[in-house]
Amino acid sequence: MRDQGRYRPSMLGQGVYHLSEVAVLTDTPTATIRSWFKQRPDGRGSGPIFKSDFRSVGGDYAVSFLNLVDAYMAAFFSEQGVNPRIIRRAHTILRRELKTPHPFAHEDLCTDGVRIILDQQQTDVISKQMLFAPFKSRLTRLSYSGTTKLADTWEIANGVVIKPRINFGKPIVEQSSVSTNIVARQYVANKGNAALVARLFRITDSGVLNAYRFEEKLKQRRAA
Repeated sequence: MRDQGRYRPSMLGQGVYHLSEVAVLTDTPTATIRSWFKQRPDGRGSGPIFKSDFRSVGGDYAVSFLNLVDAYMAAFFSEQGVNPRIIRRAHTILRRELKTPHPFAHEDLCTDGVRIILDQQQTDVISKQMLFAPFKSRLTRLSYSGTTKLADTWEIANGVVIKPRINFGKPIVEQSSVSTNIVARQYVANKGNAALVARLFRITDSGVLNAYRFEEKLKQRRAA
C-alpha cells in the first residue's frame, strides 16, 4: 500500500498504516502489535484485542488512525505497569460503555499504573469503584474532537504531528501538510542546508530539523 493509488476510497481521511508502521510509530515490538490485531497462526493465545477498520484485501492488511491510537494507548498502559489481562478486559468494557469500537482513543482515560481509569468519573473501568488516586498518568500529546471525544491529532514528536485527514495519516511537519519523510530526505540531499529546505517547502528551519530528527529516530527503531 505504499503506492497512494492503491488506497481504497473507504480509507480516505482515516489514515492508513501497515502493522509494521504501527510498531515503529508506537515504539512497540512488531510481534506484540500483530498479536493485538491478528490471531496467531497456531491459534494459541487470547486472540486479538483490536479489529481493523479496513477489510483485508488479498495479502494487504492495514489499520486506521484510530486503530493506531488504540495501540498507542495499549502500549502506554502496559509501559505504566497495567497487566495485559486488565488492558484487554478494560477495552471490552469500554467498547460497550462508550459505544465506540475505539475506546482507547477516547479522551477521558488515564491510569495509576495498576488500573485504567475513567478520569471524569474517577472510577476504575473494571471494578467501578470510585478512586482518589494521588498519581495518575495520561498521554498529553493527543488532541481530541470536541464532537466525538476521540483522538484526531497525535503530536508524535516535537514539531511533528499525525492527522488522519492529511497525507494519508503519515507524519507531517506541524502547521503544514508537508511529509517529514520528504523533508528529511531533502535535508540530507542538500547536505544539511536547513534554510534552503525550509524555503523550498515554506516551513521554518526548526521544522526541517524536527522532521530530520524524527525520521532518524524512526530509522533507529526499525534497525533495533
